[in-house]
Amino acid sequence: MLSDLELEIVKNHKEWEFGAYLQWAWMEYPNLRMEIAGNEYPEQERLRHLNKRMNGKRLDFDCCYFLSLPLAEANPLQVEQEAWKLLSPKVKQHVNEFGDYIEAYSPKAAKQEQLLAHVDVGWDLLQKWNVIGQSFGAKYDTAVYRGTQYFSGVCDDDWLKGITLEEEVTRRLIRELQAASP
Repeated sequence: MLSDLELEIVKNHKEWEFGAYLQWAWMEYPNLRMEIAGNEYPEQERLRHLNKRMNGKRLDFDCCYFLSLPLAEANPLQVEQEAWKLLSPKVKQHVNEFGDYIEAYSPKAAKQEQLLAHVDVGWDLLQKWNVIGQSFGAKYDTAVYRGTQYFSGVCDDDWLKGITLEEEVTRRLIRELQAASP
């Protein structure tokens, strides 16, 4: 069970607004992939925008997990922080490599396999990133709704099970990322 202080810390780290970005990205990546698979190549500016947004959210997460969270009195987001510590360099590498590809990109000269490979890497990273976001979300919902009609008492088992389940999924992601690291 998270303490009142830990719940308040979780509540105060919502400023990164990952949900809105994720909703957009969950639509944009599959649509982009279908277009490319159908031999419709996006304009360079659309790819730049996609890459810029991913990098912006990566920087938001870096700020939250590496700058502001370590200054807090307690760290209720240790599991998410550990997962992000492993995932952030992979996202940064993808953003840099995709950025280099985009600068040399031309819709008329694009090779489908290369473009799809970059989009697929981005999609895979988003799915892993979402695991961290879901774990945070379970804690955030508890912090926000505790004491309201949606949270029946201090130790509502369903809310606690949700946090435990999301943390376990995040721990599996950590193990996967650790195994994939050199």
